[in-house]
Amino acid sequence: MRCLLALALASSATMSPGFAFSPRFFASTSVPLYSSSPSSLLSSSPSSPLSEFVPQSPLNFNPGKNLKRPYISPSLNAISDNKDQIKHLFNEILSASDPLWYQIKLEARSAVALEPKAGPLIYSSVLFHDNLMAAVTEIVSQICGTQLIPATEFANLVSQTLTYEDHLSIVYDIMAPFRRPFRSPTHRTALQAILYNHGFHALVVYRVAHRLWLSGRKSLAHYLQSVVSSKFSADIHPAATIGSGIYFTIGEGVVIGETAVVGDDVTISMGVTLGGTGKVHGDRHPKVERGVILQDGCTVLGAITVGEWSVITSKSIVLKDVPPLTRMSGVPAKARSKRGEACEDSQFGLEQLLDQKDWWGGNEFFEANDISSDEAKIILSDLEAKYAGYTAGILNGWNFS
Repeated sequence: MRCLLALALASSATMSPGFAFSPRFFASTSVPLYSSSPSSLLSSSPSSPLSEFVPQSPLNFNPGKNLKRPYISPSLNAISDNKDQIKHLFNEILSASDPLWYQIKLEARSAVALEPKAGPLIYSSVLFHDNLMAAVTEIVSQICGTQLIPATEFANLVSQTLTYEDHLSIVYDIMAPFRRPFRSPTHRTALQAILYNHGFHALVVYRVAHRLWLSGRKSLAHYLQSVVSSKFSADIHPAATIGSGIYFTIGEGVVIGETAVVGDDVTISMGVTLGGTGKVHGDRHPKVERGVILQDGCTVLGAITVGEWSVITSKSIVLKDVPPLTRMSGVPAKARSKRGEACEDSQFGLEQLLDQKDWWGGNEFFEANDISSDEAKIILSDLEAKYAGYTAGILNGWNFS
């Protein structure tokens, strides 16, 4: 095993280095998710500054599978004392090249001010770094470094393996706990998510292992699978396909099989199993569509489909296909109710049902700072446009340092 790992790491060293969004090897090309005419973005130079990209109006965005809500830090209310400070902070976020990273650094400085003893950890993990991906790489590498692959080599492996598409998925994974009102408040800020959510850490390492698997480096991919298993008590096969905006509430006890497919915006609680029945070979694991909620300890077995926006309740065992918008419970699980039945257009209606009016923190946030509803709408519209340009820039390899 030591020889195999040494060879694998030596081969990775020949790739172009760096995680500061510099050109590097990547296994697939991607189209920016927010553009209705992607050719205009793909023709842009990867080195173009973000300010040169003028995003389309959010009203023109396709509200389909890749629409992600922007992150607004809950710490803004604690940091600011009045309306003018809130507006100033929003202007700073809108002018930052990386709005998510800017807010994480605000949260980090606020956390150090509240608890100085946390300073060394927060400085070394977050404030010391120039960009978000460098910080995430450092955090994960310090946790997952082993005797065979020390933290420094682990960081190099991460930076050389992940693609721009993976970078965007990780950004969406960070924002995932905060963009739906029904998701767990366990991690209340993006800073807490990247520092302490082991489910997120397991996802990052899975994404590295998945790229290694696709490039034929299966021995090293399996080794990273075992690292995830030993560090986080989660077993995710590197061949599994997992989308973006995934929220592992904890990660402990999660099992995802080789041919499983998990769509965007899925919530996976502790102890969830996406496994096979043991009766067939080949394609034998579940296909979980967008927006599904898998509650604690539920089990889905076989090459079945769990329709989008469905809910599998705790301890249920699902053995048959699940229609969209369905609540399933029991052993074996049966349909108990439908979600969004009162909505004429289930897709649009369910989006409204889930997002409601408080995906950005609730009216209380702006009312507490004497910001009118009209001013709030303008701020939120600008933020959506900002995040659209930001995410498109990630896929084009723009520099966010």
